[in-house]
Amino acid sequence: MARISTYALDAKPDLADKVLGTNTSAGAANQTKNYSLNDMVKMFNKENAIAIAGQAIFEFQSDKLLDGRDSGTISFRAGEGIDTPFQNIGELFISIKNSGNKRIIELLQTMVKSRIILCQTDDINNFGAYYLDNLLQDSIETDFYVATLAPDPDMVNGVIKENKYYAIAEYFKQDAFEVWDQSSASNVWAITHTLDKKPSITVVDSGDNKVYGKIDYIDNNNLTITFNAAFSGKAYLN
Repeated sequence: MARISTYALDAKPDLADKVLGTNTSAGAANQTKNYSLNDMVKMFNKENAIAIAGQAIFEFQSDKLLDGRDSGTISFRAGEGIDTPFQNIGELFISIKNSGNKRIIELLQTMVKSRIILCQTDDINNFGAYYLDNLLQDSIETDFYVATLAPDPDMVNGVIKENKYYAIAEYFKQDAFEVWDQSSASNVWAITHTLDKKPSITVVDSGDNKVYGKIDYIDNNNLTITFNAAFSGKAYLN
């Protein structure tokens, strides 16, 4: 084999390129092998091997959960859910460990009552932004916490995909953001918030359909919305 120093330099590497390395796994006898940059990136994502402050990476588990939930995953209550739009995700089961088998739940707990973003690691334009309303340990599957999410309807794009890896991180936006949950049906919603301003408002009914009403601002932290009919749903304020 020629000396490495004699090889030409490639000023424009791409993910299809390969590099040389030594396989140190058991039984490999320190074999020299080549590895594609693309596979190395996938390995870093899977193992959560590149530290980014405030970010946790999980694999989306999309089977029927017949053998239970896997450590290092996020999943829906009943499993499956491939191609669910990010705007329709209101709940996720999250492992206490990330995809690199490192405990991460304490970091996630600091994000409760904050905005978070959930995005695909190899396609960050596939994402959803949410208000993390709650994060509670499941009473049966105690290695998982149940996240209650309120999607920001103006900050979602795409669908969640099979066997992909997703980063969860706190999402900072200049404007504050709150969610009003109107659990009882009413044609007049009296809303109290802490934004200390007259916020812009998006209202959805219990089926996540946008609804329009007459907004009256009482002061910077109180308002009413009047509709033609009584219904329950949510108001997103920012």
